[in-house]
Parts: sequence; C-alpha cells; structure tokens
Amino acid sequence: KRRNGEKFWALVSARRIFDEKGKFRYTQAEHIDISALKDANEKWKESEEKYRLLSDQSGLGIGLYSANGEILYFNSKAVSNMGGKASDFVGKNVSEIFDEKSSKEYLKRFRKVMRSDKSFEYEDYFQSPTGDYWFLSNHTRVMDSAGELIGIQVIAQDISERRIMEKRLEESAEELRDLSHHLNKV
Repeated sequence: KRRNGEKFWALVSARRIFDEKGKFRYTQAEHIDISALKDANEKWKESEEKYRLLSDQSGLGIGLYSANGEILYFNSKAVSNMGGKASDFVGKNVSEIFDEKSSKEYLKRFRKVMRSDKSFEYEDYFQSPTGDYWFLSNHTRVMDSAGELIGIQVIAQDISERRIMEKRLEESAEELRDLSHHLNKV
C-alpha cells in the first residue's frame, strides 16, 4: 500500500545483511512499482481473449504455419475439422500430419505465398476422421510491423455442400440433355 492507502503491484527483492563477524544485522528490501506493467499485461490478455474468440467463433478453420510447414496455431474449427485436439497438431510439421503428396503440395504453396504479397485460393478434397470435405482455403503471408515474416495464415471454408449441389446440378443438366435428345427422337 502507498502512504495514501492506494494498493499497487510491486516487485520486491530482499536480502539479509550480516556484519563482518557473520552476525545478522538487518534485512534490506527494495521494491519496484510494476503496476503499469501489470495493467498492460491484463489489457494484453483481454485483447488476446477477444481475438481468440473472434477466431474460434468465425465458423472458419484458421491455421498459422511457419515458413517450413510447422503448425503454429489452429483455431477450434480447424482442430474440429482435423479430428483431434490442438496438441495433436500444433508444433508438428505438415509432413507429420498429411501424406507425402499433400505435405509437399502445402509446402509448395507456402513458398509461393512467401514470395508474394498476394493471397492465393485453393480448393482441396480432404478426408479426416470426422468425414470427407471440400475446402476453399485462402493462403496469406503474415508479417510483423518490422516487415519480418511471422508465418502463413490459412483460412479454410467448408464448401462440401456447395460441391454436392454442383454435382447434382451437373447430373440434372445431363438428365435434361438425355430427355431432350429422347424427345427429339420421338
């Protein structure tokens, strides 16, 4: 507490002081006011929580990968799509998660994204323990304020229903062509 009764955060360091004969004399203590640091840390935690909630509740799978393919972050949707828990994926390389052909393709994409300031979109068919999906994914490089690469962000949207509808439309169009051909014959 300060003299005025206000509470504050302090970093305290203390040591015992002895005289030349080794007899304890007194305890010396020092403190540093770290209230501003604690406040900044609390604001950072609140901000971190907001962005985590935005990421988790977006309905999209979001991942952050290092340049060499290490998974740095998966939001809850990405983890759910993959069929596991975050610890099954985060810290591992794509070559440990995906088959050889797929992991080589992902690394090729990452290299392409790193060389460009553009985003790239890809459609992929993916089989996981939770089902078979079609995903439309957007790959973007993420840079820090100094212009250094943080990683490759991948935002994936499940487009399985759209792909099913496209297939049904193609089948309907084919049936209509067949029917039209039949009617022409008749």
